[in-house]
Amino acid sequence: MTPKPAPAAPHPDAAALDTGVIAAEWQRLLGEARNADWPEYRALVEAAFEEPVLRELYPYTSHWALSFATGPNVPFATPMFLSVQSPHESRLYTIKKSWNGPTLAEVDSPTAAIAFVLDRVPGFFGPGDVPPPQSDASHRKSTG
Repeated sequence: MTPKPAPAAPHPDAAALDTGVIAAEWQRLLGEARNADWPEYRALVEAAFEEPVLRELYPYTSHWALSFATGPNVPFATPMFLSVQSPHESRLYTIKKSWNGPTLAEVDSPTAAIAFVLDRVPGFFGPGDVPPPQSDASHRKSTG
């Protein structure tokens, strides 16, 4: 029996490349949000960007819903979680398990939506996937 070849070693700069890709996507998304004629969407993206834990995740949108993943290979090889939809008629931000998944919560502000997301980051991703918060004050801005 022929032995299987060893898996290829990750590129030595893989983490740096992902970090650069993630930072670039955040900048692209912020620009898109600031140019959109939808203030609630812009407020959501800006609130998410203010959180260091979320800035470590790859942000992406589908149907104008903001979601997060551990890397840019969405939706194929990257763990992803939660989707936040900006208000339409209801004036509420809707948090779903995925873009078309079940509704988990509806809240009235972008900071409340992001707080809901932040409360679930450590439980969803494994140790080392995202940096643990240093303290409640360091990873969450005041919602008041």
